[in-house]
Amino acid sequence: MLKSLEIENYALIDQVKAEFSDGMTCITGQTGAGKSIVLGGLSLVLGKRADTTIIKDASKKCTVEAVFEIQNKRIKSFFTENNLEYDDLTIIRRVIYPHGKSRVFVNDSPVKLSVLENLSVQLIDIHSQRKTQTLLGDDQQLRLLDSFAQNGELLNQYQLTFREYKKAQQTIKKLIDDHTLDQKSRELNEFLFQELEEAELHHDLKSQLESQLNELVHSEEIQNGIKGALHTLNSEPYGLNNQMIELQTFIDNVSKHSNQYLGFSQRVSSLRIEVHELSFELDRSIDSIVVHQEDINQINERLNQINKLELKHRVQSVEDLIEKREALRKSLDKAQQFQDHLNTLESKREKIYNQLEQLGKKLTETRKAKSIHLIEEVESLTKQMGLDALKIKLDFQTKQDFEYRGKDHLNFLIKINPGSPYKLLNKVVSGGELSRIMLALKTVISRYKKLPTVVFDEIDTGISGNIADAVARVMRTLSNHMQVITVTHLPQVAAVGQHHFKVSKESESLSTKTIIKKLDTSQRVQEIASMLSSNQITSTALKHAQVLLNQS
Repeated sequence: MLKSLEIENYALIDQVKAEFSDGMTCITGQTGAGKSIVLGGLSLVLGKRADTTIIKDASKKCTVEAVFEIQNKRIKSFFTENNLEYDDLTIIRRVIYPHGKSRVFVNDSPVKLSVLENLSVQLIDIHSQRKTQTLLGDDQQLRLLDSFAQNGELLNQYQLTFREYKKAQQTIKKLIDDHTLDQKSRELNEFLFQELEEAELHHDLKSQLESQLNELVHSEEIQNGIKGALHTLNSEPYGLNNQMIELQTFIDNVSKHSNQYLGFSQRVSSLRIEVHELSFELDRSIDSIVVHQEDINQINERLNQINKLELKHRVQSVEDLIEKREALRKSLDKAQQFQDHLNTLESKREKIYNQLEQLGKKLTETRKAKSIHLIEEVESLTKQMGLDALKIKLDFQTKQDFEYRGKDHLNFLIKINPGSPYKLLNKVVSGGELSRIMLALKTVISRYKKLPTVVFDEIDTGISGNIADAVARVMRTLSNHMQVITVTHLPQVAAVGQHHFKVSKESESLSTKTIIKKLDTSQRVQEIASMLSSNQITSTALKHAQVLLNQS
């Protein structure tokens, strides 16, 4: 619950601090005194968007600090999930600087505004006549019904499955879109791949072709070189072959007289054989050098083809072309596998759809079953608040597609007078009637939602007399289950609160400021008497105020 609220340099507030207790707290004050400013400060510390116009003194920062007592395990788990330091007394502080920057702290740890917003909805619910209009929205009506039906776990399962289903749909759409795009470029890719495939590319191809071309272009020089080598080997009488024979004779003669020269004889013999084989191979190779211009042209064409492909694909080497060819091959293979992949994804989506449908049906069944009991309890409370003939009906319709909260479309139908037809809520009720219906809903649902604190901002506007007494009793009953803070103009409501604050304005020579003060019993009598007699305190009003307080 809310333990304290401290506001500095906000709107007309220099500095105020209020400490709250459990049960029911009433806040009163004349119109324009600044009650809405106090609640504006509370909204600010709970995550409401802010700008520098709310700063009273533009040379100083604006600070709002709220202390909450937390005893809810679910809220404790929120701290763990968001890596926040937990304390039973949690301090939330919001600072707005004159230059426009805003900072948020939870137990002195800086957090993002989105984290604060997610935390605050678990701590407190601020409700006003304006916010009552949200009851007319389909989403809000489903939220209220789900809270009453305690559908939290079931709804969470449904929403997890819903997100999974939407993700499966997006994956399929992307696959189809990509395939459609691939189809447009498939013919080009097939042509490019076929062109690279027919080029019969392999590593070192270009260097090999260039080597072959160089050999053909210089074939005459090669032939002349080989002829010269053969002449050196075989010319008479001083060719290398003849000299090797002569060398062999000399060494053999020496080795006859000493074994130590046998090794030389063997080495010379090996040299003779090597020279003879070299002569034979050179002689044979010269016959194989046959040059045709067609061969040169063919190699030049291959090299030109490779150069054009490199230029076309904007790469630097045959290795890059091979890499490009393999990438195109994979792309074409992927396109061929599209249907198999699509079938797998659609099968998975269908399975998720069936799970979603089952959970959606279960949600609808639970909502319909629990709506009967909700209607009974709300009608009982609204009857106590003067809507004796009010009848409520929840009309369920099925949406065509799954949505985040299911397939249910909920129409909140009522009739005020017997015999009249049911009509949509916003077509037949006034603001005061709608506020009483919302108060009844809040009272019923509070037992299930387990929200620590609810704030009512003048939702009792437009009612008086016995109905005001009934509204006051309902609020007091609601405070048995949760902390209730209500801003009110009704003396009947102010009297039933266990705690009472008054908001007022003080004017000085150069400025006006808002203050908030907790009233003791005698001060409460004076304030309620003032409310009863339109700010003119009479003895009758004082007696009536005392009676109201004694009855509470």
